[in-house]
Amino acid sequence: MGWCRACCILLLVIPAVFFGCLCLPGAERAYIRAVDTYVVPVPIARHFLQIAGQARHIWKVGGGIAVGPVWNPLLAYAVDAHKTGVGLFPSTTAPATSYMVSRLSHASVRAVHYNPKLKRDSSVFVTVDTSKVPEGYFLPGVLPTLLQLNTDSDSRYAHRDLISAVMPALAENPDVVPDFKAAPGISANDLIQEVSTHLIFPFPKVVPSKVQDVFAFNFFRHTFEVDLTSDEIYTLKEWLRVHFRTIFGMGSAAGGAQCAQLAKVLEDKMASGKIGQQLMEEAERRGMNGRERLRKTLFELSFAGFGGDGPGGALATFKLLRLLQRAPETNIPLFERDPGAFVLEVLRTQGGGGAGVNPWITEETTTHTLGTGFTVEEKAGTYGSTIALMANHDPAVFGGPHAQEEFASAFIPGRENADRLLTFVAELRDIRQCPNVTGCVQAPRFCLGAFLVQRLMIQIGLVGVYPHRNRFDFGYMVKRAIIDLECDNFGHQGRTVNNSDDQDMLIASPLTPPELQTPPESLDSDTEMLPEDDVLLLMSSPIWITPDDDDDILTDALDAKKMQDLPSSTASTAPPSPTCSMPCTSAAVSSPNRDLLWQLEREKELSALSRDELRQELGLDGTDVAENWSRHDLLITLVEMEKVIPDMSRLAI
Repeated sequence: MGWCRACCILLLVIPAVFFGCLCLPGAERAYIRAVDTYVVPVPIARHFLQIAGQARHIWKVGGGIAVGPVWNPLLAYAVDAHKTGVGLFPSTTAPATSYMVSRLSHASVRAVHYNPKLKRDSSVFVTVDTSKVPEGYFLPGVLPTLLQLNTDSDSRYAHRDLISAVMPALAENPDVVPDFKAAPGISANDLIQEVSTHLIFPFPKVVPSKVQDVFAFNFFRHTFEVDLTSDEIYTLKEWLRVHFRTIFGMGSAAGGAQCAQLAKVLEDKMASGKIGQQLMEEAERRGMNGRERLRKTLFELSFAGFGGDGPGGALATFKLLRLLQRAPETNIPLFERDPGAFVLEVLRTQGGGGAGVNPWITEETTTHTLGTGFTVEEKAGTYGSTIALMANHDPAVFGGPHAQEEFASAFIPGRENADRLLTFVAELRDIRQCPNVTGCVQAPRFCLGAFLVQRLMIQIGLVGVYPHRNRFDFGYMVKRAIIDLECDNFGHQGRTVNNSDDQDMLIASPLTPPELQTPPESLDSDTEMLPEDDVLLLMSSPIWITPDDDDDILTDALDAKKMQDLPSSTASTAPPSPTCSMPCTSAAVSSPNRDLLWQLEREKELSALSRDELRQELGLDGTDVAENWSRHDLLITLVEMEKVIPDMSRLAI
């Protein structure tokens, strides 16, 4: 009994001492160097000790993915990999017994990514030998994917050019950007709570389910312009989950059949949308099989763009949300000051997509000397790899004027060379020189979603910045605006106003309920963070008399050329009630930047909606909020609200 107790104590004490020692300054660096110096000849032992040393970062990075050899830049710093340019990575074919040489410095990674003759193995998808996978995992027309094709492949350029031609959401500055929309059944608070829980216990998922749902829903709204239902989002996640088993050699005939069935559901959904139909038609016009091209594109965007519970856009977005909630006092003001710069720095320092271009085929035999003095021969025709996150921490590019590791590792939105990150394979500054996402000489190979993922991260990040009182949640803003509007216009119970064509008798709403009130002590600190003061005014005054640069909004809205068939109303001129819970400010504030043509077209669309359709647009369908409002009041409220909310979600990158 005594021995048993002693063993239990040791099982607790030894790991605690081990991880405690690694927390000491310099200890982790020394440990990494010692492992790479003395244990390299035994690959499986090196992998185990490396993983053990990274385990303490699980709560910082999030989930089991933290133990991988790609997330901690100290793994490169400790062995001077940024000076030698290379390190060792588990072999794709035999990870327990051999290595492949991985490029780690910015210069060495860039050289591979920009090689116009870069060779890929068309029979290998990530680590999966597709020739040995049971039928169903890869449906006809899917293989080879863009990830498997050589950079100079005509097939690769033809497929990218097809996608570029029919999918405007992939452009840096598309003409129309869909606004953020909550995934079915998920509120901003649900998203925030899930991220908060994951910070405490980052298991079992790498990317929490609701984060996946929100990203997937908006990702497909942008790319294919379809709204997925809850069941379809579940189907998407299940498809990826079953498919991921092939990476670990766990493919089966039953799994293949299940994958084929799940993929068919999603394929039919995309085929029913405008972009899916255009893609198939354009493919046929170019002499391609339209349905197979749709299937191929869906597979590529789902696995490399969305990513599910693995590397991809959802993981990158989750890293953003984690960072915002880990240190909200510091990071939320930084994010709101420049969301684009903040997102770029998250992508540089935290990653989110794949590790790099893995694997690729080496062209010549080379002997490399590592920072520890160990030499390794890389033979021509074998696999090599790149780790973009290590390149993104290279002091030679991101270390400031003195090329310091500390500066390269610091989180500094808007830093010098921010657009030289290699997360998107090519540098962002070079990608911007290409006329579209097909590619060009300046950036021969890069991620299709380089601009889209940033846009989505900003949209979703703006939803998640306030853990307790989310000012960017559409539902919250509608409720607050309506309650304050009723308070302003109908402060006396039972007051008769000319609010509709039928001279309805409206019952005033009570004062703002506690759950929607803004605590006075927190008002100043919160409003300082808002990107536009219009948001504060929106929630504290009647929507159509919010002061801004467009003081004639009501006149514009009533112009016959801009709006049609509006009933008359005097409600918009009703003075604010002195009993309103928040004072209505009269100070002029600047408006958000707007696309005027888009705004006018949108106003025309809204003017054609019925009263019930307007209530549905405002999210009031099925509630008794503003039940007696006229069509006119609902319309003007929606027009003004959409001037504020979409501008937050249509931020240009």
